[in-house]
Amino acid sequence: MYKIMISMMLLIVALAAHSAYQVGDVVENFTWNDSNLDEGGNIVVTERNVYEIIDSGKVLLIDFGFTG
Repeated sequence: MYKIMISMMLLIVALAAHSAYQVGDVVENFTWNDSNLDEGGNIVVTERNVYEIIDSGKVLLIDFGFTG
């Protein structure tokens, strides 16, 4: 029974990993606010979106950083 449960869990993980975006996939554009500090220690809020970053030739990695 233990081996069957492990096999089922591995199958679920493999299917979930396969559903991730692949190179060349089109993603939906969305916008967020990015806050940073300038030289004077003031908070500067910049609006960013996916398409502008990719069009500028940069790579975009999004990590929401949720912890449990």
